[in-house]
Amino acid sequence: MRIAYSAVCRGYAKTDHTATAAKSKATGKIRGNAPLMTDEQILECRALDQFAGWGTEQLQRRYGVDAAMIQRVLSGITRSRLVATRKHLPAVAA
Repeated sequence: MRIAYSAVCRGYAKTDHTATAAKSKATGKIRGNAPLMTDEQILECRALDQFAGWGTEQLQRRYGVDAAMIQRVLSGITRSRLVATRKHLPAVAA
């Protein structure tokens, strides 16, 4: 159990952050911000780039993110553990 101490009226009160951390993890929030793209979207984006020849602008429009995010996804800076295959291609591009 993670316990933090916060100053309350010149004393210290125990605050349990376990529930907050679990809630953030369950909702997919990282450092207080929700991810811009899900793992499935990242796999699909990489597959569209590698196997269907989609460009950055097309991917931007499809996922509603900026060019910098698409470049981080395609270069592997964002979630490099995810490797796209042909099975990740959506029906639209197949």
